[in-house]
Amino acid sequence: MESYLNVLKGIKRFSKTRLNLWLNKRIPPADKVILDHRRIFIFPNAYGFSYLIVVFILFLAGVNYQNNLLLAFCFLLISLFLNGILNTYRNLSGLTLENVGAMPVYAGEIAHFQVRISRLDAGDTHSLKLAIPGQACQILTFDSQELNDESTQLQRVLLPYQTSQRGWCHAERIYLYSVFPFGLMRAWSWIDLNLKCLVYPRPLPYLFNEGGDDLPGQHAFNNVAGEEDFAGLRPYRTGDSPRQIAWKVLAKGGGLHSILLTGQSGETQWIDWNNWPSLDSENRLSIMCYWAQIFFEQHRAFGMRLPTIEIPQGSGRIHLQTCLQTLALFETAKDA
Repeated sequence: MESYLNVLKGIKRFSKTRLNLWLNKRIPPADKVILDHRRIFIFPNAYGFSYLIVVFILFLAGVNYQNNLLLAFCFLLISLFLNGILNTYRNLSGLTLENVGAMPVYAGEIAHFQVRISRLDAGDTHSLKLAIPGQACQILTFDSQELNDESTQLQRVLLPYQTSQRGWCHAERIYLYSVFPFGLMRAWSWIDLNLKCLVYPRPLPYLFNEGGDDLPGQHAFNNVAGEEDFAGLRPYRTGDSPRQIAWKVLAKGGGLHSILLTGQSGETQWIDWNNWPSLDSENRLSIMCYWAQIFFEQHRAFGMRLPTIEIPQGSGRIHLQTCLQTLALFETAKDA
Protein backbone atom coordinates (compact mmCIF):
# COMPACT_ATOMS: atom_id res chain seq x y z
CA MET A 1 0.00 0.00 0.00
CA GLU A 2 2.85 2.37 0.87
CA SER A 3 4.61 1.71 -2.43
CA TYR A 4 1.36 2.38 -4.27
CA LEU A 5 1.02 5.76 -2.52
CA ASN A 6 4.63 6.62 -3.34
CA VAL A 7 3.95 5.86 -7.00
CA LEU A 8 0.91 8.13 -6.97
CA LYS A 9 2.91 10.94 -5.32
CA GLY A 10 5.65 10.52 -7.92
CA ILE A 11 3.14 10.73 -10.76
CA LYS A 12 1.59 13.83 -9.19
CA ARG A 13 4.97 15.56 -8.85
CA PHE A 14 5.92 14.66 -12.42
CA SER A 15 2.60 15.93 -13.78
CA LYS A 16 2.87 19.18 -11.85
CA THR A 17 6.43 19.74 -13.07
CA ARG A 18 5.48 19.13 -16.70
CA LEU A 19 2.45 21.39 -16.36
CA ASN A 20 4.57 24.22 -14.94
CA LEU A 21 7.09 23.90 -17.74
CA TRP A 22 4.32 24.03 -20.34
CA LEU A 23 2.67 27.03 -18.65
CA ASN A 24 5.99 28.90 -18.47
CA LYS A 25 6.29 28.57 -22.23
CA ARG A 26 2.69 29.39 -23.09
CA ILE A 27 2.06 32.03 -20.37
CA PRO A 28 5.50 33.31 -19.28
CA PRO A 29 5.79 35.26 -16.02
CA ALA A 30 5.21 39.01 -16.37
CA ASP A 31 4.21 41.95 -14.18
CA LYS A 32 1.34 42.72 -16.57
CA VAL A 33 -0.72 40.20 -18.53
CA ILE A 34 -3.58 40.69 -21.01
CA LEU A 35 -5.90 37.71 -21.38
CA ASP A 36 -6.33 36.56 -24.97
CA HIS A 37 -6.99 33.29 -26.81
CA ARG A 38 -3.51 31.95 -25.94
CA ARG A 39 -4.00 32.49 -22.22
CA ILE A 40 -7.62 31.39 -21.81
CA PHE A 41 -8.66 27.74 -21.61
CA ILE A 42 -12.25 26.56 -21.80
CA PHE A 43 -13.83 23.17 -21.25
CA PRO A 44 -17.25 21.79 -20.19
CA ASN A 45 -17.61 21.08 -16.49
CA ALA A 46 -19.65 18.30 -14.89
CA TYR A 47 -22.91 20.17 -15.52
CA GLY A 48 -21.90 20.70 -19.13
CA PHE A 49 -21.24 17.02 -19.73
CA SER A 50 -24.54 16.11 -18.04
CA TYR A 51 -26.26 18.64 -20.30
CA LEU A 52 -24.71 17.06 -23.42
CA ILE A 53 -25.68 13.56 -22.29
CA VAL A 54 -29.31 14.64 -21.85
CA VAL A 55 -29.31 16.31 -25.27
CA PHE A 56 -27.84 13.17 -26.84
CA ILE A 57 -30.54 10.99 -25.25
CA LEU A 58 -33.27 13.35 -26.49
CA PHE A 59 -31.71 13.30 -29.95
CA LEU A 60 -31.76 9.48 -30.04
CA ALA A 61 -35.38 9.50 -28.92
CA GLY A 62 -36.27 12.06 -31.60
CA VAL A 63 -34.58 10.02 -34.31
CA ASN A 64 -36.10 6.74 -33.10
CA TYR A 65 -39.65 8.10 -32.96
CA GLN A 66 -39.19 10.50 -35.90
CA ASN A 67 -40.34 13.37 -33.74
CA ASN A 68 -39.38 16.58 -35.50
CA LEU A 69 -40.40 18.78 -32.56
CA LEU A 70 -38.06 16.88 -30.25
CA LEU A 71 -35.23 17.14 -32.80
CA ALA A 72 -35.79 20.88 -33.10
CA PHE A 73 -35.64 21.15 -29.32
CA CYS A 74 -32.30 19.28 -29.34
CA PHE A 75 -30.89 21.68 -31.95
CA LEU A 76 -32.03 24.61 -29.80
CA LEU A 77 -30.24 23.16 -26.78
CA ILE A 78 -27.08 22.63 -28.80
CA SER A 79 -27.20 26.20 -30.12
CA LEU A 80 -27.50 27.50 -26.55
CA PHE A 81 -24.48 25.40 -25.56
CA LEU A 82 -22.39 26.77 -28.45
CA ASN A 83 -23.49 30.30 -27.62
CA GLY A 84 -22.43 29.69 -24.03
CA ILE A 85 -18.91 28.79 -25.19
CA LEU A 86 -18.53 32.18 -26.88
CA ASN A 87 -19.96 34.18 -23.98
CA THR A 88 -17.93 32.33 -21.36
CA TYR A 89 -14.77 33.09 -23.34
CA ARG A 90 -15.72 36.75 -23.81
CA ASN A 91 -16.27 37.07 -20.07
CA LEU A 92 -12.48 36.73 -19.56
CA SER A 93 -11.12 37.96 -22.86
CA GLY A 94 -9.62 41.46 -22.75
CA LEU A 95 -8.95 41.54 -19.02
CA THR A 96 -5.62 43.09 -18.01
CA LEU A 97 -3.99 41.99 -14.76
CA GLU A 98 -1.10 43.96 -13.28
CA ASN A 99 1.04 43.37 -10.21
CA VAL A 100 0.90 46.35 -7.84
CA GLY A 101 2.98 44.84 -5.02
CA ALA A 102 2.61 43.85 -1.39
CA MET A 103 3.58 45.36 1.95
CA PRO A 104 6.20 43.48 4.01
CA VAL A 105 4.86 41.25 6.76
CA TYR A 106 6.29 39.16 9.58
CA ALA A 107 6.77 35.41 9.26
CA GLY A 108 3.53 33.59 9.98
CA GLU A 109 1.32 36.52 8.98
CA ILE A 110 -0.84 36.74 5.87
CA ALA A 111 0.59 38.76 2.99
CA HIS A 112 -1.84 40.59 0.72
CA PHE A 113 -0.78 40.89 -2.90
CA GLN A 114 -2.48 43.79 -4.65
CA VAL A 115 -3.53 43.13 -8.24
CA ARG A 116 -4.98 45.77 -10.57
CA ILE A 117 -7.59 44.37 -12.97
CA SER A 118 -8.94 46.48 -15.82
CA ARG A 119 -10.81 46.40 -19.11
CA LEU A 120 -10.21 48.77 -22.00
CA ASP A 121 -13.39 47.82 -23.82
CA ALA A 122 -17.00 48.46 -22.86
CA GLY A 123 -17.71 44.83 -22.06
CA ASP A 124 -18.80 43.42 -18.74
CA THR A 125 -17.20 40.71 -16.64
CA HIS A 126 -19.45 38.78 -14.28
CA SER A 127 -18.62 36.43 -11.41
CA LEU A 128 -14.87 36.36 -11.98
CA LYS A 129 -13.19 34.29 -9.30
CA LEU A 130 -9.46 34.41 -8.67
CA ALA A 131 -7.14 33.17 -5.97
CA ILE A 132 -3.70 31.85 -5.23
CA PRO A 133 -4.12 28.05 -4.94
CA GLY A 134 -4.88 27.00 -1.39
CA GLN A 135 -5.87 30.53 -0.32
CA ALA A 136 -9.14 32.44 -0.03
CA CYS A 137 -10.96 33.15 -3.28
CA GLN A 138 -11.95 36.67 -4.38
CA ILE A 139 -15.03 37.39 -6.54
CA LEU A 140 -15.49 40.53 -8.61
CA THR A 141 -17.70 41.91 -11.37
CA PHE A 142 -17.20 44.67 -13.96
CA ASP A 143 -20.47 46.39 -14.77
CA SER A 144 -20.10 49.15 -17.37
CA GLN A 145 -23.37 50.77 -16.23
CA GLU A 146 -22.12 51.18 -12.64
CA LEU A 147 -18.52 52.30 -13.24
CA ASN A 148 -18.01 56.01 -13.77
CA ASP A 149 -14.81 55.85 -15.84
CA GLU A 150 -15.95 55.25 -19.41
CA SER A 151 -12.46 54.76 -20.90
CA THR A 152 -11.12 52.18 -18.49
CA GLN A 153 -12.89 49.89 -16.09
CA LEU A 154 -10.51 49.24 -13.22
CA GLN A 155 -10.66 47.41 -9.92
CA ARG A 156 -8.11 46.41 -7.32
CA VAL A 157 -8.19 43.13 -5.49
CA LEU A 158 -6.12 41.87 -2.55
CA LEU A 159 -5.08 38.22 -2.75
CA PRO A 160 -4.17 36.74 0.66
CA TYR A 161 -1.23 34.37 1.00
CA GLN A 162 -0.05 32.63 4.17
CA THR A 163 3.67 33.12 4.84
CA SER A 164 5.82 30.70 6.79
CA GLN A 165 9.45 31.83 6.79
CA ARG A 166 11.51 35.00 6.41
CA GLY A 167 13.03 36.22 3.16
CA TRP A 168 11.40 36.74 -0.20
CA CYS A 169 8.04 35.00 -0.43
CA HIS A 170 7.14 34.09 -4.02
CA ALA A 171 3.48 33.27 -4.55
CA GLU A 172 2.27 30.66 -7.01
CA ARG A 173 0.39 31.40 -10.21
CA ILE A 174 -2.99 33.07 -9.86
CA TYR A 175 -5.87 30.83 -10.86
CA LEU A 176 -8.83 32.77 -12.25
CA TYR A 177 -11.96 31.31 -13.76
CA SER A 178 -15.61 31.93 -14.56
CA VAL A 179 -18.61 29.76 -15.45
CA PHE A 180 -20.78 32.68 -16.56
CA PRO A 181 -23.37 32.74 -18.12
CA PHE A 182 -24.89 29.25 -18.08
CA GLY A 183 -22.58 27.38 -15.71
CA LEU A 184 -22.10 24.60 -18.27
CA MET A 185 -18.41 25.22 -18.97
CA ARG A 186 -15.43 26.78 -17.26
CA ALA A 187 -13.07 29.33 -18.76
CA TRP A 188 -9.86 29.71 -16.78
CA SER A 189 -6.26 30.82 -16.87
CA TRP A 190 -3.07 30.47 -14.80
CA ILE A 191 -1.30 33.83 -14.51
CA ASP A 192 2.16 34.41 -13.05
CA LEU A 193 2.47 38.11 -12.14
CA ASN A 194 5.81 37.70 -10.33
CA LEU A 195 4.08 38.16 -7.00
CA LYS A 196 6.61 38.42 -4.21
CA CYS A 197 6.66 39.90 -0.74
CA LEU A 198 9.42 40.57 1.79
CA VAL A 199 8.86 38.61 4.99
CA TYR A 200 10.56 39.79 8.18
CA PRO A 201 11.53 37.38 10.97
CA ARG A 202 8.82 36.75 13.52
CA PRO A 203 9.53 39.03 16.55
CA LEU A 204 10.52 36.98 19.60
CA PRO A 205 10.41 38.67 23.05
CA TYR A 206 13.63 37.81 24.88
CA LEU A 207 16.21 39.31 27.23
CA PHE A 208 18.34 42.01 25.64
CA ASN A 209 21.46 40.25 26.90
CA GLU A 210 21.46 36.51 27.44
CA GLY A 211 21.75 35.82 31.14
CA GLY A 212 21.08 39.47 32.01
CA ASP A 213 18.24 40.98 33.99
CA ASP A 214 16.68 43.00 31.15
CA LEU A 215 12.96 42.53 30.64
CA PRO A 216 11.14 43.06 27.34
CA GLY A 217 10.36 46.75 27.02
CA GLN A 218 12.50 47.81 30.00
CA HIS A 219 16.03 47.51 28.65
CA ALA A 220 16.58 50.97 27.33
CA PHE A 221 16.68 53.12 30.44
CA ASN A 222 18.02 50.72 33.02
CA ASN A 223 21.62 50.43 31.79
CA VAL A 224 22.33 53.83 30.29
CA ALA A 225 25.65 55.38 31.30
CA GLY A 226 25.90 59.00 30.27
CA GLU A 227 24.12 62.30 30.25
CA GLU A 228 20.41 62.40 29.46
CA ASP A 229 18.51 65.52 28.43
CA PHE A 230 14.75 66.08 28.44
CA ALA A 231 13.39 66.03 24.86
CA GLY A 232 9.64 66.09 25.41
CA LEU A 233 6.64 63.90 26.27
CA ARG A 234 4.64 61.30 24.42
CA PRO A 235 1.63 59.14 25.38
CA TYR A 236 2.51 56.13 27.52
CA ARG A 237 2.96 52.82 25.68
CA THR A 238 2.77 49.35 27.14
CA GLY A 239 6.28 48.20 28.02
CA ASP A 240 7.72 51.63 28.89
CA SER A 241 9.99 51.60 31.91
CA PRO A 242 8.59 53.17 35.11
CA ARG A 243 11.60 55.50 35.01
CA GLN A 244 10.21 56.98 31.78
CA ILE A 245 6.80 57.90 33.22
CA ALA A 246 6.22 61.62 33.85
CA TRP A 247 4.90 61.22 37.40
CA LYS A 248 4.58 64.97 38.00
CA VAL A 249 2.39 65.36 34.93
CA LEU A 250 0.27 62.43 36.09
CA ALA A 251 -0.09 63.93 39.58
CA LYS A 252 -1.37 67.17 38.07
CA GLY A 253 -4.06 65.29 36.18
CA GLY A 254 -2.32 65.48 32.81
CA GLY A 255 -2.68 61.79 32.06
CA LEU A 256 -0.11 59.03 31.66
CA HIS A 257 2.88 60.13 29.57
CA SER A 258 6.44 58.95 29.02
CA ILE A 259 9.55 61.13 28.97
CA LEU A 260 11.65 61.34 25.82
CA LEU A 261 15.38 61.65 26.52
CA THR A 262 18.35 62.53 24.32
CA GLY A 263 22.08 62.38 24.74
CA GLN A 264 21.98 58.78 25.93
CA SER A 265 25.05 56.61 25.81
CA GLY A 266 25.47 54.65 22.63
CA GLU A 267 26.80 51.58 24.43
CA THR A 268 23.38 50.04 25.01
CA GLN A 269 22.08 51.09 21.57
CA TRP A 270 23.69 48.23 19.65
CA ILE A 271 21.66 45.14 18.87
CA ASP A 272 24.47 42.62 18.63
CA TRP A 273 24.30 39.12 17.20
CA ASN A 274 26.72 37.95 19.92
CA ASN A 275 24.32 38.85 22.75
CA TRP A 276 22.70 35.41 22.46
CA PRO A 277 25.53 32.88 21.87
CA SER A 278 23.54 29.80 22.91
CA LEU A 279 20.66 30.34 20.46
CA ASP A 280 20.44 29.29 16.82
CA SER A 281 20.47 31.75 13.93
CA GLU A 282 16.71 32.00 13.40
CA ASN A 283 16.00 32.71 17.05
CA ARG A 284 18.71 35.36 17.15
CA LEU A 285 17.23 37.08 14.10
CA SER A 286 13.76 36.99 15.65
CA ILE A 287 15.06 38.51 18.91
CA MET A 288 16.96 41.21 17.02
CA CYS A 289 13.80 42.00 15.09
CA TYR A 290 11.88 42.35 18.35
CA TRP A 291 14.42 44.72 19.93
CA ALA A 292 14.66 46.81 16.78
CA GLN A 293 10.93 47.43 17.09
CA ILE A 294 11.25 48.25 20.79
CA PHE A 295 13.98 50.82 20.13
CA PHE A 296 11.92 52.32 17.29
CA GLU A 297 8.79 52.62 19.46
CA GLN A 298 10.84 54.33 22.19
CA HIS A 299 12.32 56.77 19.64
CA ARG A 300 15.90 55.70 20.39
CA ALA A 301 18.77 55.61 17.93
CA PHE A 302 20.22 52.12 17.54
CA GLY A 303 22.60 50.16 15.40
CA MET A 304 22.79 46.50 14.49
CA ARG A 305 25.70 44.06 14.29
CA LEU A 306 25.52 40.79 12.37
CA PRO A 307 28.41 38.41 11.62
CA THR A 308 29.06 39.97 8.19
CA ILE A 309 27.04 43.20 8.34
CA GLU A 310 27.04 46.26 10.55
CA ILE A 311 24.31 48.87 10.27
CA PRO A 312 25.29 52.26 11.74
CA GLN A 313 23.20 53.79 14.47
CA GLY A 314 20.15 55.67 13.31
CA SER A 315 16.49 56.24 14.05
CA GLY A 316 13.19 56.62 12.30
CA ARG A 317 10.99 54.36 10.23
CA ILE A 318 13.36 54.17 7.24
CA HIS A 319 16.18 53.02 9.52
CA LEU A 320 13.89 50.40 11.06
CA GLN A 321 12.87 49.11 7.63
CA THR A 322 16.54 48.88 6.61
CA CYS A 323 17.32 46.81 9.70
CA LEU A 324 14.30 44.53 9.27
CA GLN A 325 15.11 43.97 5.59
CA THR A 326 18.69 43.06 6.50
CA LEU A 327 17.42 40.56 9.05
CA ALA A 328 14.93 39.11 6.58
CA LEU A 329 17.56 38.55 3.89
CA PHE A 330 20.43 37.49 6.15
CA GLU A 331 22.13 34.43 4.62
CA THR A 332 19.34 34.02 2.04
CA ALA A 333 19.13 34.70 -1.69
CA LYS A 334 18.55 38.42 -2.20
CA ASP A 335 16.27 37.87 -5.14
CA ALA A 336 15.03 35.07 -7.37
